[in-house]
Amino acid sequence: MDFLQFNQTAELKLYGGCLEKIKIETLHLGEHTKSLILIDMPSIDMPSIFEYMPQLKHLHIQNCDEFKKENFIAMQRRLIAYKGLETFGLELLSFDIEDVKSEYLDILRIHSDSLRRLSLARNKVSNQFLKDICSVLAGSLPSLEYFDLRHLKETGKIDWID
Repeated sequence: MDFLQFNQTAELKLYGGCLEKIKIETLHLGEHTKSLILIDMPSIDMPSIFEYMPQLKHLHIQNCDEFKKENFIAMQRRLIAYKGLETFGLELLSFDIEDVKSEYLDILRIHSDSLRRLSLARNKVSNQFLKDICSVLAGSLPSLEYFDLRHLKETGKIDWID
């Protein structure tokens, strides 16, 4: 991963893990980086990356076992410090998103005017949480183009009429 110290990309996509658990301290993301996509990384621990993220326009995290609540809280602190996030995806989290509900809703409030794509696919989302999300996004619905709720673990309990 030494090549990352020369990272000058506007969009960084990292897919897949490795056989052994490894730790990455930094991705050397700079202000030029506007998109970060992390998918299927079960064995890669990235404890401090989320504290020092640049002002991203696109962020998608999917099936990253080492993305814990503590990482989410650090990421949330960074994301509420600016406006302009257009894509925000958290798919198949290793923790219950309801445990960080207020922090998640804070992110949506800050970025509601710019959000175009939102995903909570393959997470446990309760009826009340979905109502809260819709309430926060109600004013920005004209700009929201895509809201991914595929395979929600509580879908059978959601009252879709409300």
